[in-house]
Amino acid sequence: MDKILGNKVKKILIISMQGIGDLLLATPALSLLRKNFPKANIAILSLKRTKCVILGNSNVDKIFTYDHDASTRLFEVFWLIFKLRKEKFDLSICLYPSGLRSAFVGFLSGARIRVGQKLIFFKKFPFLFTIKVNVSQVKHAIDMNLDLLKALKLNVEDEPKTLFMPISNSDEKSVSEFKEKNNIKNKDLLIAIHPGVSEGGMHRCWPKQNFIELINKLAGMFNAKILLIGGPSEVNLIEEIYNLAKEKPIKVINLSLNAVAALLKDSSLFIGNNSGPMHIASSVKTPTVAIFGDTDPRIHAPYGNRNIVVRKKLFCSPCHYPFLHGTISCAKKGRGFVKGRFVCATNDFKCMKEITVSDVLLAVEALLHNIKKV
Repeated sequence: MDKILGNKVKKILIISMQGIGDLLLATPALSLLRKNFPKANIAILSLKRTKCVILGNSNVDKIFTYDHDASTRLFEVFWLIFKLRKEKFDLSICLYPSGLRSAFVGFLSGARIRVGQKLIFFKKFPFLFTIKVNVSQVKHAIDMNLDLLKALKLNVEDEPKTLFMPISNSDEKSVSEFKEKNNIKNKDLLIAIHPGVSEGGMHRCWPKQNFIELINKLAGMFNAKILLIGGPSEVNLIEEIYNLAKEKPIKVINLSLNAVAALLKDSSLFIGNNSGPMHIASSVKTPTVAIFGDTDPRIHAPYGNRNIVVRKKLFCSPCHYPFLHGTISCAKKGRGFVKGRFVCATNDFKCMKEITVSDVLLAVEALLHNIKKV
């Protein structure tokens, strides 16, 4: 640490302008950064819509947000850069996954030391980072973030990698009221299902009809109460599944994201696609069945040993490496990308469609069996 940073790092900027799950997977790095710099002022730049994931995290002193829609409002972009430069950061770190937007923000922040991954699409802009970290193999997003800290000679070995999702007393009160209203008892087997994905990620969605069949079977086989979770953009999907399901689930569409985290903490099991709620479930130690198609579970799997990934090993999957495309060997094959755009090799997202309800039920039974043994 003395070689690279000396004792002059007093202000640090962490950049994580991606989704809910990505920001959650950044929290172990934040914790380890705080341990190495207990007196430093640590700020984070996140998307406005994901701020709730980091608000209340004691490892962060200040939060800057970027409105995704502000890209067309130049004044707001300039104002953000002005505020960042005013802070006079000594160090900026672009966490995984980071694209050109994040890298340029780190550069324009004025930080004298700038750390990021050595990705192929940064090749034309060698000035963006002063420390470039090679990415030569596929590993979990948490470990890729820790590689960025290792490049600074920080002590991260043998430290716990703990995800942190803030849950307040108010969130727990909201959940208590929700459970009382829906007649949910502590003794109930409570299984949470999230059938959606982030905006633009429909290729990661297990078919809606499968979720309907799964709900009916879970209620019948295990006498479980089913929570059907969705955000504001998923209300129509939730209503459609609810209306078509024979065994009616309990809709969860009006709770805040942090209250959803509290509800998942009280749940026996979570089932869902590769999404933010999947990572929230694992962060609160709820056993998770994760349904994967085109994305690589080695990078995005729910973290921990009480989770099962259900997927089909097709010739073309995993194929979706939007940030690592062209940098690591398995993402150089061209599958999944044509002229920079994601294209399904089978044209019908076969990797998701071939996963059966029986496949998911087998994973559910395995996790429930392990829960009974604990």
